[in-house]
Amino acid sequence: LTRWGEAIGEGEGFKFTGGMDHCTEGIWIWSEPFVRRLRGGQKVAVLLMDTQGAWDPLMTEEQSATVFGLTSLLSSKQIYNISMQIQRDKVENLAYFVRFAQATLRAVAAESPEHRQEDVERPFQSLDFLVRDWPNFEDGWTMGRCTEQMREHLDRFLNPRRQAEGSTAEALYNMFERIGCFCLPHPGLHIQRSTWSGRIAEISPAFLRFIEEYVREVFDEGLQARSILGNELTTITFPLVLRQFVAAFRDASPSAMSFTQAMSTATILMAQERAMKAYSQKMDQAFVQFPEGLDRASFEALHASTAAEVEDTFARVPVLGAAETRQEAWTVIDRGLKEALKRYEEANARRLDRVLVRFANAVLLASTLFLLDRLSDFTCDWWSQACCDFSRLMLIAYTLIFAYVGWNVKRLMDLRGWCDLGNATAELCKEIVRLVGVYGDALAKLDP
Repeated sequence: LTRWGEAIGEGEGFKFTGGMDHCTEGIWIWSEPFVRRLRGGQKVAVLLMDTQGAWDPLMTEEQSATVFGLTSLLSSKQIYNISMQIQRDKVENLAYFVRFAQATLRAVAAESPEHRQEDVERPFQSLDFLVRDWPNFEDGWTMGRCTEQMREHLDRFLNPRRQAEGSTAEALYNMFERIGCFCLPHPGLHIQRSTWSGRIAEISPAFLRFIEEYVREVFDEGLQARSILGNELTTITFPLVLRQFVAAFRDASPSAMSFTQAMSTATILMAQERAMKAYSQKMDQAFVQFPEGLDRASFEALHASTAAEVEDTFARVPVLGAAETRQEAWTVIDRGLKEALKRYEEANARRLDRVLVRFANAVLLASTLFLLDRLSDFTCDWWSQACCDFSRLMLIAYTLIFAYVGWNVKRLMDLRGWCDLGNATAELCKEIVRLVGVYGDALAKLDP
């Protein structure tokens, strides 16, 4: 981590200031994703967000709820940065949005009985309390002992078994799949000064040791793709879902209607993208398996079976909203499937037309050998035994090539008829003419 910090140089990364003045306003997102692989091998793009301090005295309660709400909706891991220790008032600050979101989701989910209860009750994934300036680590402690103290601190304030029923701690555990805590020692007095330039060497070694451990936990062990009600957020749906959530919180006062509409639209967008992706993957796999294309009957059967699988999968995908909402979403998907079908039909037709193109080089070679054999009949076969032997070799070669190509032409005619054979033969001739031009240009460049 120290080498990385020195490599990026001073002034890189998110903007910061030393001293008492704050500089982050609203929500900032790093301009480039960090591409990582999860433990299962899945490739993900990680976006880093930095926000204005939630429940900053300069923000209203509604504005703070907007910051916390948007980051909770968009993040697979949310890090709540607090000073010295977890305090009850810090935990209670989360209640405004958490209870609002929980009540809204339950009300809407009642109209959609197909949702898994777990997805509705716990729509958010991971919340970490990152405690800075933690003063309670003892000299000589191992990282394992320090981690144990962190768990004890979290358990003291956020163990729902120790809290009253209906407490904020219980609500948090009901809303998040995982809640953790990590404590960092003080980074040193240098960074508190307004003149601090960001030099890594001026940060306490103990702080660097702990922050490196935490970064490894976040980006290796604790990393997971963002999922909203069972649907993973993808690079295609992220900007669309982001716009929906921003619109829902535009007035810095999230209402049940706007929040519900944003969640409903988000689940619909992800379900649609998931359905179209499944259809495209199945059709692409078929084209890889049959590079020459499929006849009309086989192609139509493939489309029908793939579309049926997509519909069956969509029926099991969570979509927030009533039955009418799900039906409207399927109508959009069905329209998209029909448009995709047209594209794949055109691609399949091109493959059928070009089924003989792969023999273009072989046919050109055989034709050349045939012409050379005929030419040798008049130039050297009548007086040179070597020329006769070479002619026999050429005869064998172009006869085998023509026989092999002819067999494939006969097979194509039997499978698809004269019309498709005519189209494929025309494409073969075009490719041969193109190759003659290419090889002619190459020979011309060799001529001194």
